[in-house]
Amino acid sequence: MKLLIVLLMFMGGYVYGACNSISRVNAGPNSVLTSTKYNGDLNTVYAHTNNFDGECITANTIPFTALSLTDFDVLLNAPKEGCKITKSDAATIAVGECRLAINGAYVTTTTTTTETWGCSGCSAEANSTVYYVYAADGSSGSTLNILISTTAPGEDGYDGSNNRVIGKFFNNSSGDIEDEVKVWTVDGFRGGYRKEICTVENNGSSQAIDEGGCSYWVTTIARQAGGHTRLTLTSGIYQEKPVCTCTTVDTTYDAGCSMIVTSSTQIDVYTFRIATAQSLQDRDFAIVCLGGR
Repeated sequence: MKLLIVLLMFMGGYVYGACNSISRVNAGPNSVLTSTKYNGDLNTVYAHTNNFDGECITANTIPFTALSLTDFDVLLNAPKEGCKITKSDAATIAVGECRLAINGAYVTTTTTTTETWGCSGCSAEANSTVYYVYAADGSSGSTLNILISTTAPGEDGYDGSNNRVIGKFFNNSSGDIEDEVKVWTVDGFRGGYRKEICTVENNGSSQAIDEGGCSYWVTTIARQAGGHTRLTLTSGIYQEKPVCTCTTVDTTYDAGCSMIVTSSTQIDVYTFRIATAQSLQDRDFAIVCLGGR
């Protein structure tokens, strides 16, 4: 009876929280193992096991696969700032050393990973097309499988097949990957900005329009009726709609300059109308555009 009271006091006073160990008194030689002692010791072990505290676990002994995919969902799939992605050549994307969480797995690479057209599961190559670079589902450990796709990711950075986006690029009208590759961060794609300047000699003396510094990023310059000029930007120069302003170069006349933006169905090509002169006559002008690469 005294032994039972002691065990009950021991169990009732045990507090789980920090790492607390349990102990028992060994039975002496030739002693009788009563059911009271046996059950008391066994119940103590069961109670301690059922309330086992994490601080009691030996360091570095919990395998990754033992983590709950429900309880640790945010930890395993949380957004990351991204991996550095660059253009290796006109047809190859390179992902530098990278640490990435993807669909419940972790990836850590120590060398550059490259991928090009024709990769397993990748979209076929097409000109004047935006492509997304994904860390493919199934990547883990030191293996990063890259997927090139025309499918855009959702707001969480994943497509519908559990692939995680890490960047995007534009394959231009010549079938070459543009130099600037955007990297996915916690709130979207990030990349550099491009500023372009073009001076148009458009004084109306002839139907020909002489251009200065325009040929690289402007596909066509065409004079319209009533002092309007239409400019179409080269495919792939900007991967998002740029902000453009214009000024009149010819100050001899009472000239002004205004931008009239027309709609376009392609993300990489934008057509602008520029109106010059209050009297709707052709005048020389300069246009400056700033936008994401």
